[in-house]
Amino acid sequence: MSIIHSFDECMEAIINPKEVVERIEGFPKVVIATFSHKVMDVFSKLEGVVQVGVTRSVNGDVIIYKMNYKGKDIGFYMTPVGGSFATGTLEEIIAMGAEKVIVYGSCGSLDKNITAGHLIVPTDAYRDEGVSYHYMKPSDYVTIEKADKLASILNDLKIPYVKGRIWTTDAIYRETIGNMQKRKAEGCIAVDMECASLAAMCKFRGIEFFQFLYSADNLDSEKWEKRILGNLDLSERERYMMIAFEIASNI
Repeated sequence: MSIIHSFDECMEAIINPKEVVERIEGFPKVVIATFSHKVMDVFSKLEGVVQVGVTRSVNGDVIIYKMNYKGKDIGFYMTPVGGSFATGTLEEIIAMGAEKVIVYGSCGSLDKNITAGHLIVPTDAYRDEGVSYHYMKPSDYVTIEKADKLASILNDLKIPYVKGRIWTTDAIYRETIGNMQKRKAEGCIAVDMECASLAAMCKFRGIEFFQFLYSADNLDSEKWEKRILGNLDLSERERYMMIAFEIASNI
């Protein structure tokens, strides 16, 4: 049977997240997922940050922290790389009580003339992975339903961005020139490894999903950092995390 026939509309599976973790009283409704352990090392040590949950696997624990930012409790954690592991981890965090998620991370640019100096807001993700086919009916793309909302927030924050389709793959070493050209012809401007998987799962669970990406290009940061970050001594990675907190405070 092909993977495109894998979707089952039944909400209950043989093993469900609520059977693995317990709902946590006072768990933040909004959580941020970062891929950077360096960012986590900094933010987990900030004053007032507390641990509110943990997911466990043979690869080690994923600790969820909480910080009050501008009067709002916001959770954050380091997500594993790859659609399958990232989705399973977020499933458990949703079972703990999360209702909205912001995911951000790096990506490969398919057109640096478009993405240079801008954050990337995915509007649709090409489903070149396996996870999404277990959460929604087969289609070439999954639509990121909160893309316009995220774009509106970035407009208010005066942060430059570009919207567009992206290509999600779970085979990093099989990003061939031929496949890249096909995706570019369909309007894809970047490639990542999680968006389609996470978006499909969140759609299935009724969770609000926001994602922004940044490419390896150096951002023209002088145009937008000062308004949000003032004179904070932050690395570029940490600045992206602060952008995520700004978004979280506005959803």
